[in-house]
Amino acid sequence: MAKESIEKKYWETCAFKYAHLNDGKGRLLRDGTPLEKAYKENFMDFIDFEGKVMIDYGIGCGVLGRYLFENRGLKKYIGIDIAVRTLQIARHVLRKHPVILVLSPMDMRKYKADILTCLACIQHFPDENHLNGFLENVNKSKVKYAILQIRSATKMIFNNAYEENGNIGEACLTNKRYVSEKLTNYKLVKNSKVFPNKYQYLIYKRTDLD
Repeated sequence: MAKESIEKKYWETCAFKYAHLNDGKGRLLRDGTPLEKAYKENFMDFIDFEGKVMIDYGIGCGVLGRYLFENRGLKKYIGIDIAVRTLQIARHVLRKHPVILVLSPMDMRKYKADILTCLACIQHFPDENHLNGFLENVNKSKVKYAILQIRSATKMIFNNAYEENGNIGEACLTNKRYVSEKLTNYKLVKNSKVFPNKYQYLIYKRTDLD
C-alpha cells in the first residue's frame, strides 16, 4: 500500500479528538482561550484577514475559518484536507459562511487566494516527497502570505510513523531554513521562537509584492 494511502486511511479512522473533529462548538478557539492567544501573538495580529480569501490546508473541523469569519471579517474560506469525514464535519461547522471544501492534493493556484494557513499539519507528513510537493504547491500558489506551523528540528526527521505505528505527531520534523529554501517566491517576514513542544510559526510574503 502506498504511503499516501496509509496516511489517508489513518485520518479517516483515527480518534475524533486527535483529528480535532470533536470541537464543533469552538471550545479550543474562542475569546480568551490559550489557542486564541497563541494565534493572535503568532499570526492573527500580523495579518489583515478583512475581506480576504484564505486557503486552510489541514482543517480539523474548520473552527479557524469560522473564527476568522466571525471575528476578523474573512470573505471566503477554502478548506483542503486529506479526509472525507473532516470535510463533512467542517461543512456543518461552516454552514453559515461562504466556503469551498476539497480533498487534497489540490493545485492551490486555481483559487486565487490572498492567504494560506497550514497549522499543526506539516508535522503529520509521511515523507520528504510529501513535504516537498506541498512546499512546491505553496510556492506556486501566488498567495500574498503563507502562514505555516512546523515542528522544528535542526536535522530533518521522518519517523515512518504510518508504517510503524509510531508518533504521528512528529512524523515530520523540519526547520525554517529548509522551508525557506524551498519557497523561492517568498521571503520569511516573521517567525516565532521554537516552543518547548517544538512548534514554530513561520510567515512568508511573496517577494513580488514588496
